[in-house]
Parts: sequence; structure tokens; C-alpha cells
Amino acid sequence: MNFRQIEVFRAVMMGGTATEAARLLRTSQPAVSRTLRQLEHAVEFKLFELRRGRLVPTPEAKALFREVERSYTGLDRIRAASATLRDSGVGRLSVAAVPSIGMNVLPKVVADFLKRHPGVAISLQTQSSDLVRDGVAGGTYDLGFAAREIDTTGVRAQPFLEVQAVCTMRAGHPLARRRIVRARDLSGFPLVMLNRSDASRRRIDQVLAAAGVPPQPIVETTYGITICELALEGVGVGLVNPIIASDYLKRGLVVRPFEPAVLFSIFLLQPLATPTSRLAAEFAAGVAATLRGRPGMRVLRREEA
Repeated sequence: MNFRQIEVFRAVMMGGTATEAARLLRTSQPAVSRTLRQLEHAVEFKLFELRRGRLVPTPEAKALFREVERSYTGLDRIRAASATLRDSGVGRLSVAAVPSIGMNVLPKVVADFLKRHPGVAISLQTQSSDLVRDGVAGGTYDLGFAAREIDTTGVRAQPFLEVQAVCTMRAGHPLARRRIVRARDLSGFPLVMLNRSDASRRRIDQVLAAAGVPPQPIVETTYGITICELALEGVGVGLVNPIIASDYLKRGLVVRPFEPAVLFSIFLLQPLATPTSRLAAEFAAGVAATLRGRPGMRVLRREEA
């Protein structure tokens, strides 16, 4: 017994004649009859009786047909699942990112993504770079976006985004009149900066020290978002990732290019042992496309064909 014989048997049961079965299967009537004889020989009992030009199934054939239909129901489910995977990919996607893009870029990407894939469930977590890496390495997340300074052991990591720090301040600040703010220009002004443990902060400290500006902030904080809020309140001048600062322009935050360049870099992380799903690849491409629409963004990741 083979699958072709079962397929012909099912077509005859559904069509009632060998001719109709041949039409359904796009084959010849003699081929259908020959395959039925082969099946009867294999099962060792009669399947049909010919009455008035129709093939009437025996009780044994009806019982066999019930079993065949159960199998075909399973095949139909497999076909439906395959179609869903083809059109939408695996039905769940887990993403983790550092706050610089997790809090303002990714929500828009998620909204656009769900319009195309309304049946997909998404987990979106905003965490530190170390926790993002640990989650990707452990298989908790399908994608991660983390700062470049992390240990990439256990993950596939590739450069994804590179931007230059900008200087932020409230409207009316003396530095707001400058087209470009240079490190030496910050001398004498209160500074709002990232915590000393942050790798970006260490790079900023080096630049300020080289310009003869003591890196002694009036406020230290964890997130660039807080720096922007403090700058709006007039607490001080801050150096932040331009992705974060761009969301504050409508609220009156003044943003100026800063020299010399201090780079903020983002890596794209994926599990080492798991191939990239279609959903994950499409989501990453969506993040890249959204960032390209913002000024000053340099997306490094090459799109997959």
C-alpha cells in the first residue's frame, strides 16, 4: 500500500466513479482502475462493487475511508500550518533592546509589524545591554539590540547602528546660538551626564578631559531620556544619543551637533544555535528602515536578500 493508492481510493469514494476520480486527480480512468486493483490486492479484500455504472463501496471500504479521512484531516492541518508559516512565520517573536531604541523606535516598528502580521504575539522588553545579551544567549529572545561594549560570547553579533552624540539644552541657553557645540565650549556650564559605569560616559569623559573641561556633572543618571528631561528643565547641558533627543524637539529641546565625535553604537544580537526566522529577519529590517528615516542615523546592517 502506498500514498498514491490511498489518494486514488479517496478520490473514488468522493467522486463515485473512476471517471470522476480521474478528473479530480487529473489522470486517466484506466490508471485509476489499475491503481484500485493494486490497492485491493494489497489490502486483500474487495473495496467496490460496480452497480449501474457506479462504484459502490463495500462496508470494509467505508471503514477504511473513515481512517483515511482522519489522516487527511491531519494533512490539511499541516498544509494550513505551512501556509501560515509561509505567510507570517512562527507565531511569536521576542525582542529585547536598550532604552535608546527600545523606548521610542521599537514601538513604531511593532505597530507597523502587527499591521502586516496581526496574528503574531510580540514580547518587547527594554533592558540593559548585559541583560539583553544574556537573554539572547539563553534563547529567551529572538533578537536583541545592545551597546557594542558587551561580551558577545554565545550570540551572533553584528554592527547595526552608529550615531554621533549631540548636545542638548533648553531654548535660550547661551550655547543654543552656536551651530556646532565643541567640547571646549562646555567649560563653565553645568553638565548632566550618564553614570560613570556607562561605556559611553567614559568616552565622553575622555573627550572633555582632552579639551581641558573637567567632567564633573551636576547630575548623573542612567538614561538619556532623563538627560533630555533635565536639559528641558534648565538643569544643565547634556550629551546624548540623537535617537533619544529627536523625540524632544517638539517639546522645545535644542539639539546641536557635538565635536569631536563621540559614537553611540548598537549591535544586533541573535541566538548562536538558532537560525533566524522569517519574522525576526523582517522585524530587524523594519528597525533598520525606521532608523534610516531619521537624520544622522548610520545603519550598518546589510539587509538580507
